[in-house]
Amino acid sequence: MEKQISEDVWETIVGELPCSTATTDCLNQLQNKALQSSKLLREIDTKVEEATERMEDAKRRNLDSIAISTFSPFMQTFLYSTLGPVSNGYEPAINNPFRLIFGNLASALLGQGLGRLFNWSAIAATDGQQSRAIQIGDLQIKIVELQRNRAEIADKLREKVVKEALKLEGYARNFQIDKEIAKRERQRLEISKISYKFGEGDSEKYLAKLSAYDKQKATTWRSWSRLRSRLTIVKILVLGNQDD
Repeated sequence: MEKQISEDVWETIVGELPCSTATTDCLNQLQNKALQSSKLLREIDTKVEEATERMEDAKRRNLDSIAISTFSPFMQTFLYSTLGPVSNGYEPAINNPFRLIFGNLASALLGQGLGRLFNWSAIAATDGQQSRAIQIGDLQIKIVELQRNRAEIADKLREKVVKEALKLEGYARNFQIDKEIAKRERQRLEISKISYKFGEGDSEKYLAKLSAYDKQKATTWRSWSRLRSRLTIVKILVLGNQDD
């Protein structure tokens, strides 16, 4: 029994856990490892990163549309009107350069064609800017919510690690006590066996010692089983699902 529950076996069972005691340093190590191994936290981080990229892209597109919409009215003025103000129905001496070169009809046709070519206001419409502004605001709210949820999940995970590590410490302590009691019962049994061989004592006393040792050995095995089960819970909590 002692060979099967030795320190070497315990170290093997502990596996990749950084430690298995309830000291402050060990608890910090277990908490940090649990946060790093959490699949849920990694998924939230990915969503935050994606939402941030979408928000930055919307900001860039909104700035581009504002620049284009500022440039477009200048092109419309240049293509469709004179270069000076109109007063009392008379045009000033300096007309739109296309009119000076091609005349009224040709310049009008050319101006309309180029105007359509450079008229990006449909792309950079005010409605589009407002829509992107709303989208940016929604993404900002989503990012804040994701970050808040992540912080709450991380806090709960830290608390659970501490709780389970303390339970593991208690199970380990109980197992050590049961193991020592079993060890003493085995020593008593060995003494009774020697005495019985040399004619001291009787069969009833020897069988009573043997029964007491068997009962304590069963108790120790139950403590060992509970300890291993609790260790498995801690490993899953701290290391995550190793199959992922």
